[in-house]
Amino acid sequence: MKEFDASYLEPFAKLVDIYGFIGIKKTSPRYTPRTYNPFYRLYVTLRVPCTEKDMIVKFHEVFGGHLKQDGIIYFYTAYDRQAEQILLTVYNLLKKNHKRAKVALDFAYTKRQGYLHKTKQVGTRRFVNIHGIEYEFPVFAYSDEFVAQLEHYYVLLKEELPNIKMDSFFQFDGLNRSLKMYS
Repeated sequence: MKEFDASYLEPFAKLVDIYGFIGIKKTSPRYTPRTYNPFYRLYVTLRVPCTEKDMIVKFHEVFGGHLKQDGIIYFYTAYDRQAEQILLTVYNLLKKNHKRAKVALDFAYTKRQGYLHKTKQVGTRRFVNIHGIEYEFPVFAYSDEFVAQLEHYYVLLKEELPNIKMDSFFQFDGLNRSLKMYS
């Protein structure tokens, strides 16, 4: 993320609030070879009309991501760490997407801890080195509890979040930890 003038912060937050969608993309394990768990990615998408061209171009310069134009609409998408950085930057100024951003940031924190949850052994792999010695290594996948937790976040962001008591859903205080991490 590039440095930017603080006066852009509020317009960036309005872009995410008005034109933005915060979600989690889920890929089935059957479409990714040698994968035993579903694959989840956090994303932020903006669909902005040409009247906001200067602001979306500046947004793209600051945060990176993918920007393309289709007729009179600009499409912007950021995944994973870029999406998390956008949400951390504008989180306190969001109004409409505030709850979705909270769920998304907690998801990002939980997913980042995934290396601690590769505990389920799903098989072994055999390798032969150049001297003919055979080695066998265990293959680990995410635990079922961890996958269930990621699926829970996916379902929360898939459906609208009208009347959810947010504190009852989070075991971790991922947002506060994420904010400390970046400050």
